[in-house]
Amino acid sequence: MIPALRKEMMENLLKKTKKKGMSFEVWAGILLAAAALLITILGVFIAILSIYGYKKIMTSAQEAAASKSKEAAEHIMKTMIEKATTDALIDIIENGKLNSVINESVEKVVYRGIKIDNIEEEIEQ
Repeated sequence: MIPALRKEMMENLLKKTKKKGMSFEVWAGILLAAAALLITILGVFIAILSIYGYKKIMTSAQEAAASKSKEAAEHIMKTMIEKATTDALIDIIENGKLNSVINESVEKVVYRGIKIDNIEEEIEQ
């Protein structure tokens, strides 16, 4: 009789646990699966953000490089133009190529309104 009673008690206990719902092991499995799913979704989200961030960084780097190279080119061109102009003017002045232009300008200012065609010929005679 005791073994039969024991068997009946075990059957009742099993029925009660099955009626109660899910056991600890099932809940633990569900929670672990949910945590794994959340971590996977978070990983995919971070991967998408990192791709977007990488593209943004590359675009910013290209814009900064273009800006700096433009500034450097402008600075070099300004200094080269100034140097080339200065060198050309010094060459013109030293070789006397500017004397005729200066003389003509001075004559126009000094003799404005007075028509003198052959001054050089009269001076030589």
